[in-house]
Amino acid sequence: MRVLTRYSSRRTDLAIGLSYDTPLSEARQVLLEALAGVEGILPEPAVEVDLVGFGESSIDFMVRYWTLPQKLQVRRVQSQAIIRLKQVCDQAGFSIPFPIRTVYFPEQQHTNDKSPI
Repeated sequence: MRVLTRYSSRRTDLAIGLSYDTPLSEARQVLLEALAGVEGILPEPAVEVDLVGFGESSIDFMVRYWTLPQKLQVRRVQSQAIIRLKQVCDQAGFSIPFPIRTVYFPEQQHTNDKSPI
């Protein structure tokens, strides 16, 4: 068992996906700057924002930052970081998409979205 509070800091990784039409370099910079003002995020090591993959509905980023190691501190800062990331995405016009699924049954010949099946 590892005791995480024995370390001076603790890293949190937050995944965020942005629409495929997002300007990636600009988005990366916006996400980096967003967390500069979040109370509780340590200045060292510096916040990191990496592009990590092509998702089904989004380009996926990983935002990494460090806080004091106590669990309460980690949770509070994470909540504030998520709120701030959503705010800056809204302000910048970046869409955080969600997957949409359309299910067609084999016996369904034609689609008619106007009437229930």
